[in-house]
Amino acid sequence: MGVGILNPDSSAVLHLESVQPPRGFLPPRLTQAQRDAIVHPAVGLTVYNTDLNTLQYFNGECWISVFQQNCTDCYFSMTLSDSSGTIDRTQTDSLAVEAFITQTAGTPQAVGVNVFGVLPTGVNVTVSGNPVASVGTARIVFRVTPFTPSGTFVIPIQAVCGPSMRTILFTLTLEPCFTVTVSNATTNFDLAARVWLEHFNGVPQDTPVCVVGVVAPGVEVSSTDAAQPAFTTGNLPAGSMVGIVNKGLIIGKGGRGGDAWAPFANPPLDGAGQNGGHGLFLTERTVLLNEGHLYGGGGGGNAMAFRFDLPSIPVIGVISLGIGAGGGGGAGNGPGGDAGTVIQYYSPGAPGTGGQFGAPGQGGTLITPIPISFVTVSPNIYGGNGGHYGFAGTQGTFTVDVTAVIPPFGIPLNIGTFGVPVTPPPAGNAGFAVKRNGNPLDGLPDAPNYQTNFIKGPVGN
Repeated sequence: MGVGILNPDSSAVLHLESVQPPRGFLPPRLTQAQRDAIVHPAVGLTVYNTDLNTLQYFNGECWISVFQQNCTDCYFSMTLSDSSGTIDRTQTDSLAVEAFITQTAGTPQAVGVNVFGVLPTGVNVTVSGNPVASVGTARIVFRVTPFTPSGTFVIPIQAVCGPSMRTILFTLTLEPCFTVTVSNATTNFDLAARVWLEHFNGVPQDTPVCVVGVVAPGVEVSSTDAAQPAFTTGNLPAGSMVGIVNKGLIIGKGGRGGDAWAPFANPPLDGAGQNGGHGLFLTERTVLLNEGHLYGGGGGGNAMAFRFDLPSIPVIGVISLGIGAGGGGGAGNGPGGDAGTVIQYYSPGAPGTGGQFGAPGQGGTLITPIPISFVTVSPNIYGGNGGHYGFAGTQGTFTVDVTAVIPPFGIPLNIGTFGVPVTPPPAGNAGFAVKRNGNPLDGLPDAPNYQTNFIKGPVGN
């Protein structure tokens, strides 16, 4: 039978043509609910599904879209919450986009979502809620560091289910960071001051910035004062992000060895070893890539040097005695303790040395008998040694044996053995390899005392 044609195709039960005017074949248009309400559909029964906007037919098992091969073939739609986004690396170091998945055909099954292609170096991607169970949302998070190259990148986001694949391009923009390179040996380095100088004509900014400091291979950053860190991130605006790439040496100053316990001196001396200086001192959240050496200065050894009066000796009377030894300086060029003329009988501490293989100084040693009129003082005094990188200084020891020969008959008299006349002064603590000061640090977990070839000293608050 033919409609609109004189000679219908002999193989067709019904042959329809409409050229003038041009018209098409219009099958029944049903919603999915209406379609499913058909009782005992015949094999080959055809409808147009208005919910899915596709032609479907019944194959004896299920209603199947014309593009499907069988009932289990999975087809789906995917949209993104955004088509582009920017990471400024100050307010945030990450960006999230959601992929909304709706399966449109086939038996319900999981839809896998992933980021396809080669990502820029330093971009980390996580996908949660994946795979999506037929209908749902996957959350894609892009996270970067200060070391990630800046620029605009087109990133394919892809979802797969059975024979069906969907790809949407997402445009990710990464704002730049300011880079400062330390190419020559320097002391007391302030990253904020340097970035203002190099990038802002010396004028500090009040908005957060992203800054990367690079210590070049073989370059040493140290300190002239244990109270000052070798490298500080400085006075950056709150919310700034810092990246530090250390390929050289960042070494805290060694603590000074104790001089003497001499409260009467001007200025007074307490004999304590000085704390070692910090290697890296943070003022903002920081990501650290350490490929070099990062050491906290060793603590200074304590002084074992005191001034006190011996008990009254018959005929001779009271002798006032100033005697002892200074503490050794900590590794990192810590000065040795030296009381000068404050203590009469004295052995100064040795300084520590610096550089990658720096060593602590030894405390002074005083063991030679000292004749004083008719009295002989035999000291056995050792100042505290300085600490190695990342270690506190040590406590020294102090004993003095005193004998006398009583005139005029030369009668020998053992006056006694005398120990420390006051509470011994403390030795200095180690400087931190990294002092966080409550700021987040990525790349190096907190630890009480690293002792590796690359890191020596505590890392933490």
